[in-house]
Amino acid sequence: MSLEGPRIKQRAPLLIGLALLVIAAGSIGLFYLLASRQKAAVQTNATATVQAKARVTATSKQNPYIPGGKLVLNDVLNGRSNTVNWELGTYADGAGCNFKAGAYHVNQPNEGFFHGCIAQATNFSNFVYQVQMTIGQIGSGGILFRTHIAMSKTYYFSVGTDGSYALRVYGDPNVHTRKLTPDNSTAGAIHTGLNQPNTIAVVANGSTLDLYVNLQHIATFHDSVLNSGQIGVFAENDGLPVEVVFRNAKVWTI
Repeated sequence: MSLEGPRIKQRAPLLIGLALLVIAAGSIGLFYLLASRQKAAVQTNATATVQAKARVTATSKQNPYIPGGKLVLNDVLNGRSNTVNWELGTYADGAGCNFKAGAYHVNQPNEGFFHGCIAQATNFSNFVYQVQMTIGQIGSGGILFRTHIAMSKTYYFSVGTDGSYALRVYGDPNVHTRKLTPDNSTAGAIHTGLNQPNTIAVVANGSTLDLYVNLQHIATFHDSVLNSGQIGVFAENDGLPVEVVFRNAKVWTI
């Protein structure tokens, strides 16, 4: 059984100005230019080192978010050992969940809807859930957690190609969909644009929900509507058919 529903449109493209500093000719200017280039090279190397360390940490078995925790799911999502029974198949509306090319693909062709795919043999209460996702078309993707398919209830954390993010409760008893994040929430940690991998994660501990992107903490929320359930992933159509590719799902219980 799949989980589908309407999404709340929320987009705020980041506008980034680019300044170009022109160095005057002459011996002083030349010295300054060379010094600037040397400094930029050092900064670039330092950034590359930090990013490389982050990639190693994100793919390791050790919990990179909080001390301790037991690794209970370590799935590369290539379909060869589907021990948690990830949903498979394409539905009548064209949305689907399938393993192909060594990854888990979720697609939603229908504008204004998301399509969720659940790891049906899971049930977690307090945990860290991390997965890497890549979006090939303008849209959003993300993770579902503390999901109850029979009641159509879940938390879902979405990240967009424009740098936006949102955390919502789907199936709230008072309102159909309740958004916990402020309107137009964005995070600099998100790699924007198409085909950019982002490692997204949630630390769910009681009513405290901490969101992470690329190992950087971006927000904390408190909500107690759901305290346990399944995990999953989803694709969200923001106007064009979207396919989201997921790899390397991990869960640590805490």
